Amino acid sequence: MEQLKDFLEDGRVLVFVSDRHDGLLQAVKQIFPSSPHSHCLVHLKENLKKRFGGLDNSKKKYLVNLFNLCAYAPIVREFEKLLNKLKKEGGVKVAAFLDTLDNQHWCHAYFPGKRYGELSSNLVECFNNWIKKERSLPITLLFDKIRLKIMEQMSARRSASMKWKGVICPIMEKKFKGLFNVSKTWAISRSSDDLYEVRCNPSVSVNISSRSCSCGEWQINSFPCAHAFCALKRGGKNLNDYVDHYYSVDAFHNTYSKSINPVPTIWKDVSVGSDANVLLPPLCNKRLMSTQHCR
Repeated sequence: MEQLKDFLEDGRVLVFVSDRHDGLLQAVKQIFPSSPHSHCLVHLKENLKKRFGGLDNSKKKYLVNLFNLCAYAPIVREFEKLLNKLKKEGGVKVAAFLDTLDNQHWCHAYFPGKRYGELSSNLVECFNNWIKKERSLPITLLFDKIRLKIMEQMSARRSASMKWKGVICPIMEKKFKGLFNVSKTWAISRSSDDLYEVRCNPSVSVNISSRSCSCGEWQINSFPCAHAFCALKRGGKNLNDYVDHYYSVDAFHNTYSKSINPVPTIWKDVSVGSDANVLLPPLCNKRLMSTQHCR
């Protein structure tokens, strides 16, 4: 953590997503006191399941889904309504567990930072699975294999992105098309150049200048929600101007603009029959036990 802080530019604020391991909680709090710390939703759901006791599977699935809805609820009113419902239907143990959670560390409605919709540390788990075959190698070989995999991945993504013609990444352009299908039947009224009322179920207000919607989704994802999409189209605005820079093709290009340089082997001649001492690796008796490779 301290090495990461030394590497970062002054004033840059990160958002951390991790499980609730005591060491991580303390490290982030001490070294990055101004950085929001999100608790991984996947780990929280696993902890929640331990409080279900003898409930049947359908009830367990229902409660986990309700917990998921709490986490993704974009506004406080909706979150509190769902949370109270979960406490009531989950029972005493579930309610007690929920009371131990600090809302600002897990749910959209209270979280102070930007997670761009990511509530879990699945990216880390995906990386661990990506290097599953290499993880059993000695440490030096492991690092070298990881270097090669990342080198090839960065090169492939750099080449693929050079073919993109739009302003924002293709996956986000596709999302815009989906927003059109969702909002095409809604009615919209204009209050001013920046304020609009979108009449759907329920009706919401959109403020273009502050990039906000009363539904809360635009603020959370830094990407226009369906209501904002409606207002922007009605106002004749360029949709790309209201998307966070991190979704742009330029940002993607910048991420993969650098390359990892090849590392050639440096040969050193060692004469046969040399009297030089040869250091052998230590003997290792590996215990027979199952190893978990992925979550």
